[in-house]
Amino acid sequence: MQIKFIPQKNKAASVFTFLLVLLLVFPSIIEAQTPQASKNYVIEKVYDDAGNVISYIQVYKDKLGRNEQVQQKDLEENNVIVQQTVFDRYGRSSLQTLPAPAYKTETNTFLPNFITDPSNQTFNSADFDHHPSSQDAYGEVYNPKVVSNLTKGSLGWYYSNNNTEEAYVPASVFPYTRQHIRDDYTNAVSITSSAGFDLRMGSGNERRIIFKHPSHDLEHILGVGNKYYKSVLIDEEGLEQVSYVDAEGKLVAQCNTVEYEERCIPRVQDHFLNTMKKKVDLHVPKASVLTIEK
Repeated sequence: MQIKFIPQKNKAASVFTFLLVLLLVFPSIIEAQTPQASKNYVIEKVYDDAGNVISYIQVYKDKLGRNEQVQQKDLEENNVIVQQTVFDRYGRSSLQTLPAPAYKTETNTFLPNFITDPSNQTFNSADFDHHPSSQDAYGEVYNPKVVSNLTKGSLGWYYSNNNTEEAYVPASVFPYTRQHIRDDYTNAVSITSSAGFDLRMGSGNERRIIFKHPSHDLEHILGVGNKYYKSVLIDEEGLEQVSYVDAEGKLVAQCNTVEYEERCIPRVQDHFLNTMKKKVDLHVPKASVLTIEK
């Protein structure tokens, strides 16, 4: 096929002719979509060499442009797989659901009830991110609410014993991962949890990240005057990995801590306790005998 462009004196007519040719030759470029009144969305399609669609993803965004729900067509099973992000009380991405089928064929409808709470209302920060208190109330950070499993096509239904479509799908009322972000200016992730009852937030099997002020631990190796920042990653089994980075964030040293038989006596810098108005996190490796000297 050859496309011949004829010069037009009228500029508007030229543009119209060009668009008409595009529609005739490449009809798949422009497609109809049902508008979403409160949701923006982005569609990503991948084609093979023959022009067949091999991947179709529609990402729904809220009015702030944050990714909220991803719907991907399962072209082999003629289904739609959904994942959703839920934001914490400060509007930060905190909860990520596991993927689950919606049992529909098109992605042109946002699913507000894909993940719901025990009252069958849309799951939000009030269900998992209330500030921790001594009462450990339902819906607090370490006592999240369970996900409802009553409706087919929802996250909870797929990961429950109500699922009659697929055998051997693990059942859990916590089918999501979470990250807890510090309530300070750093916006640093301090705790992450995995899906499942035994790895949920509040189970004691979370991954914890402790950030420290400039550390002096390496002075006997690298000399005095160098400033390094220490972080400690404690995994689900309690193993600790200590990392030191410089002011540019480059890794300087990394090690794993072990349980010491001898006495562990970490010293706390006086100026930390005197000048810091907030609490100070102290990292003390496991030891059989423990004292802290100031």
